[in-house]
Amino acid sequence: MTAYRHAIDRKVAAHEAHLLLQNDFLILDTETTGIDRNARVVQIAIIDASGQPAVDTLINPGMPIPADAMRIHGITDAMVNDAPSMADLLPSLESLWSIHPTYIYNAEFDSRILLQHIGRRPGLMRSTCIMKLYARFVGQVGSRGDYKWHKLTDACIQLKVPRIDAPAHSALGDCLRTLAVLRAMSEWYVRNSA
Repeated sequence: MTAYRHAIDRKVAAHEAHLLLQNDFLILDTETTGIDRNARVVQIAIIDASGQPAVDTLINPGMPIPADAMRIHGITDAMVNDAPSMADLLPSLESLWSIHPTYIYNAEFDSRILLQHIGRRPGLMRSTCIMKLYARFVGQVGSRGDYKWHKLTDACIQLKVPRIDAPAHSALGDCLRTLAVLRAMSEWYVRNSA
């Protein structure tokens, strides 16, 4: 990819981030039992455009949480034992995301996990992948010739996002980091569009 092409893609991605922030949106993140075809949600958070939680809850996945997943997010079987099920929460979740665009860092993953857990596509969810937007902003070419994806924690470091008080690899913490990444790209656009 040429430097000129990257400069254009960077500015377009930053402009898109700036425009996305003008909406009345939600940001969603999940923590899961794993990444395989049987993985389920163990925690979900949804924040609004100001960063206030609309949902922040553990979910009983109806299955044991593997040790590998516990090491990442720290959520144990005992913690979710008395948590609501996805079926309990689904009507209120679908009500929220049916009226607001929903931004997700790695939307394909979270959407797939929700589909697996619910057993059908989440009703009326219109999601935008912030990870792919950030990949365009950075412009680092990956092994397949497209833009390389970056972990959310790496994106925050690269953008010099100030410390966030919620832990990484918690659904709420990752929602807040996604919002911070969007804001940082938008700020770059404002500084560089004059």
